Amino acid sequence: MPSMAQDRINKRPSEVEEFAGAIIGRAEKHGILVPQNRYLYRRIQEIESCYK
Repeated sequence: MPSMAQDRINKRPSEVEEFAGAIIGRAEKHGILVPQNRYLYRRIQEIESCYK
């Protein structure tokens, strides 16, 4: 099972910032659209916001 799935099951913060956050930041710097990464980034943040 991927580590991010394990994080979700155990309600731990994932590495979303290191993965999707980094890609989004670099894409913005170069003017590249990354709608799938933006969607997944927002969705994972929504899921993790319910952990607290």
